[in-house]
Amino acid sequence: MNLVFDIGFNLGQFAQVCMEKHPNCKIVALEANPTLTYGFNAEAGEWADPKFFQEDNLVLLNYLVSDKSEEYLDFFFDDRHHGIGTACKEWISNSRFGKGSKYVDGSQKGSWPYSIIVPTITLDNLVDKYGMPDLIKIDVEGYEDIVLKGLTKKTKKICFEWVEELYAPAQNCLDHLKSLGYAEFGVVGYFEDAVPSIATSDPAGGDNHMREPEEYFSYEEINKWMNFTNMPDRRINWGMIWAK
Repeated sequence: MNLVFDIGFNLGQFAQVCMEKHPNCKIVALEANPTLTYGFNAEAGEWADPKFFQEDNLVLLNYLVSDKSEEYLDFFFDDRHHGIGTACKEWISNSRFGKGSKYVDGSQKGSWPYSIIVPTITLDNLVDKYGMPDLIKIDVEGYEDIVLKGLTKKTKKICFEWVEELYAPAQNCLDHLKSLGYAEFGVVGYFEDAVPSIATSDPAGGDNHMREPEEYFSYEEINKWMNFTNMPDRRINWGMIWAK
């Protein structure tokens, strides 16, 4: 693997795992929360282990990846919970971190007390500037479908986060990827009940971003699973959907 786009850098967890597995890989990382972007640069890897990152293998940019470039949009964040910052208002109102769930109590819920205006960029812009990535990883708390709207040509592998309470954005992602020519899809995630036959179980859920599905399926098979397995009111199942 030579080039990866990390959309939703957060604290650098995915980027570190990627570099551990592919030491010669270049990562172009995008993070909308400027306190994370500039904090990471200033502290030389305060969160992820700095030994994995050199000046020439990590490009970290403070942008909101969206469906249009050169706009300025609201990004909402909670400095107690770095991982749940979002540009998706439905995430704030309807996700497990907004409403709670069996595994998310009051101390883990977000309030998103801060917002900031962030410049936007598209995946097309990134491909034009940095080249064709071997993998695009997207973990942006309910905004994944808007991110993918900014991609108008098929690249290589893509993985994006899904949560069952907001499976409509995931459905939109699948539809868009199919329109671009992606034909094989796989699911990795945490499942409260029996693991669906089309999925690969991983107790780490979406946080294990480099865990690829054991098997890929057609759009129709994944679409059927999306409509009949996810239970929005439960707000528990989650993970990554892969496409190639």
